[in-house]
Amino acid sequence: WKMGQESLRWKMYGYNNAQHSTLTLNGHDHDCRALATLLETYDTPEKRGGLFDLSPVYAADAKSVTRGIYIADGDHLELIDCIAAPDTADVHVRWNLVTDASVQLTPQGVVLSAKDKKMLLHAEGCPLEYTTDISVPENTPSEFAPFYEKRQRFAAFTFVVPAGQSVSVKTRLERL
Repeated sequence: WKMGQESLRWKMYGYNNAQHSTLTLNGHDHDCRALATLLETYDTPEKRGGLFDLSPVYAADAKSVTRGIYIADGDHLELIDCIAAPDTADVHVRWNLVTDASVQLTPQGVVLSAKDKKMLLHAEGCPLEYTTDISVPENTPSEFAPFYEKRQRFAAFTFVVPAGQSVSVKTRLERL
């Protein structure tokens, strides 16, 4: 249970960024020493939330990463992820949401259903592919792998930021 980057604790199911509602770049773990910074807050009836600089968390894989997250019009959740790839390599991004709801892939996105309620997860801004599969983190010991097999449901999508370019992806979660 050491706290350093190479500790096996970060490969355990539930401790790794692959099982949290966040971004994973190039299949890598977050930098556990890094700090995200709140850059701005939104507090109007149209927009309640904040903008975060996540660049230190992803410094090994991207020039910069920001995430805006807010409730829009008191009605639905919006996230805007802006990722700038280094000049020398593409960045492979996984956007991941852990859920207890059932998940169904549709052409419009992922429909999440629980009891008598439904929600649509939809993203736009670049070519992307929706998925419900979990990715086992890079360099995970084989004895940890069984914990990643369908323990929880996932609504996710993947996309690529080409080398030297920036991509802004807007994700919307709304009731159906």
